[in-house]
This record gives sequence, structure tokens and C-alpha cells, in this order.
Amino acid sequence: MKRYLIIMIGIVLSIISNQCAAQIKPMVIGEKLPENLYSHLKKYIAINEGNAILIDFWATWCAPCVSSLPYLDSLQTNFKNKLQVISVTRENDKTVHEVIKKVFSNKQPAFSILLKDTLTEKFFPHQTIPHCIWIDKNGVIKAITDKPEVTFRNVQNLISGINLDITNKPQTIKYDDNKPPYASKQIRLEDEFLYHSMITKYRDDLNSEYSRGTHNDFISCINSPIIRLYQCAFGKFDLSYWDMNRVICLGFNTFADSVKLGIFTSERLIHEWQNNIQKNAFSYEFATKDSIFSNKEIFQIMAEDLNRYFATMGIKASLEKRVINTLALTQIGNNKSYQNIAGGKSSHYTTSSYMKIENLPMSYFLSQIKPFINNNNLVIVNETGYDGNIDISLNKLNNNFLDLNGDLEKYGLKFVEKKSTTDVIVVKKTNIIHGISN
Repeated sequence: MKRYLIIMIGIVLSIISNQCAAQIKPMVIGEKLPENLYSHLKKYIAINEGNAILIDFWATWCAPCVSSLPYLDSLQTNFKNKLQVISVTRENDKTVHEVIKKVFSNKQPAFSILLKDTLTEKFFPHQTIPHCIWIDKNGVIKAITDKPEVTFRNVQNLISGINLDITNKPQTIKYDDNKPPYASKQIRLEDEFLYHSMITKYRDDLNSEYSRGTHNDFISCINSPIIRLYQCAFGKFDLSYWDMNRVICLGFNTFADSVKLGIFTSERLIHEWQNNIQKNAFSYEFATKDSIFSNKEIFQIMAEDLNRYFATMGIKASLEKRVINTLALTQIGNNKSYQNIAGGKSSHYTTSSYMKIENLPMSYFLSQIKPFINNNNLVIVNETGYDGNIDISLNKLNNNFLDLNGDLEKYGLKFVEKKSTTDVIVVKKTNIIHGISN
């Protein structure tokens, strides 16, 4: 008769568990067993007031759980009416009874078994089993432990009301281990954060933005074209790498290819990319709690992350030396008055013919001067040997770099058109086999 009673318990429990779940607060040591849990258990087990209770959560696939079943049986037999051992599993009757039959040689165990019970588990959420709940004769939760703590002496102390000198399990968060706990938002990231990097799809509630930490502790590129992500990674936020003349695409020959990569060489391409921004834009974030990487290392990590993911789209990029046509900013003589030594406030002011830059990087100046150069096929490069912050005022922005040189001369600077061996970003189309490029 007992076997059929256990099966019926499992059926009923599965029906009521969802109805009660919203009202359940997980229990902790020191709290008294709530009346709704008592009521739930009393429907299926004759619980005697004044008895100590040991609840054991287990599963048939858990070898330590199964091997300890005879020991639980001996506890129930030894302490008789002073203790109630309740074995709880979410598995079904057929699976459990096959195991019980083998373990106890067709005999019924002395302790109670609840099948398909997910309701009791909600009072005592856990991630690992065995999971044992110790409840004294007054209904107070005295301990929550692993199975090794379940000894005759400790159980005797529980029954006698003696303080338990045992090791409790740390309180843990219950989550679905079929999903990554952090990425699936089951677990909120707290102070334990050390390091992460991730790529996400477009979000319409975020503006497009590019930023980095001053201590090499983060990189953030939000809602970006794929090409721009690579320009940030290989250029290490040097804006001169944002020049599309510094990007060589191999195998990307169609209009659709250019839209996918975000190659903005025409108004039509820009318009088409923006019309499909949901699938064309991506975000990248790298972050560490402490400054444990160098500037070179964080951008190397970024480039590797990008290649690892975008390989699934047939995209791979690298930084290579190529001889190309450049407009090189060079140093003339010993005049270095453009170099900012004192620091101060950073500012930038530009009109159609005037530019003033104070305490901003040389790379920023070169990126801002690009629109005022009439030959858009030249890559502007820095060959001054200085990449720090500068102070410069220019009054002859008329698309002629020779006139511009007249303004730059007072700073000991000059633009020279020449062929230079320069770092360029080479983006290759690759074949994809099961999500891996080759």
C-alpha cells in the first residue's frame, strides 16, 4: 500500500506547487518552519508534533545520495518516533521505485519519500545535492548541511535539543544550470566581478558611443559598425585609424558586403546601413576590476574577441604593414612649441577656415584636419615622433595642404606627400564551416 501512496503524493504535489510558489519565502537557519509548509507535508505524512525532522533532498542520478539511503533508513529505524526522515525528490515514481527496489531488496524503507515534489524545494532552494535540512522538535531550522554531517551523534543532539557543532552549507542562489547564470540575468553581478568581455547586438535605447578607461580597465563601443570596432581595436582609439583609406577589404566586393561591414564611402551606403541598423550594428565591452593589463594587451584582447565572433559571419581582420600613399606630418628643426607640456583644459574650436586645438592628442588633430585636405585618397600619418597632447591654431583651412604648411611652419611642422610603410587594417572574407572560419 505504501508504494501506491507515494505515487499519489507525487501527482498531487506537481499540481499544487505552481499555485503556492508565489507565496513562498526561502527559509534560513533560525527561522521556524512556516505553517504552509507544515500543512503541505501533513497532507501526505503523519507528522507528530514534538518530533525532530530531517529533510533530505536527493536524486537517483546522484551516487552519494543513493549510497546514503540505507543510512537514512537506519536513522529512522534507530530513533523511531523521535525523528522523521523525509526524503524529497523531483523525480517520478517509476525512476525512484526502481532504485529503491534495488537498494532495499524489494523491502520498503522506514523513512518517507516524496516524489515529484518541487514545492518543498522552494522553501529550501539549493544548487547541489545531497541537501539536508535539520529541524528541531520546536519546528526551528537548526542547520542546512551536506550529507557527511548526518551522523548518529549529530542527529541525537538534534533530538535532544543540544546545540549542533556542525558545518552548514553556505546560503546559495538557486538558478537554472541549463543556462549561463550571469548572461541569462538569473544572478546579478555584485562585488565579485573581476573581468569580462562581450559582444552584443544593437539596442535602440543607447546612443552610439566610444570610450575607454584611463587605467586600461575598460573599453566600450556602443552600436557600432563592424569596421569601426576593428578600427578601435587595431588603432587603440587612435582616430587616424578611422580613415577608411587605412582599411583594405579583401573579398568584399558587393554593395551588400559594404553595408554589412559599415564602409561609409557614400551617402547611399550610410543610408542603407542605418535602415538596417538592427542587424548591422554591434556593441563591444571589455572590463576588468583592476588595471591588470597594459594598453597593448587590452586592445589585443579586443581584436581577438572580434575575430573570434565575426568569424561566424565570414569576417577576419589583422593589422599589416603596407606601402601606401600618405600625407605625413613631419617635424622641421627643433621647434616643438606645439607640444603641450603644462596640461590644462582641453578644447577644440573649428570654423570653415579656422581651427584651434588645446591639450588634445596629436591623433585627434590629424583626424580633424582630414576633411580639410583636398586629396581624400591620402592617409594622414604622424611622423613627428610625438603622440602626446598638442596646442595648435590654424588660420588657412582652404583644402590646400601647401597653404596649411605655411600655418604649421611656426610650430616646426610640415605635411609631406610621400609613400610610407604604414599600419593598415586588412579585413578578409573567409569561408564558414559550422560557425568556424577557415
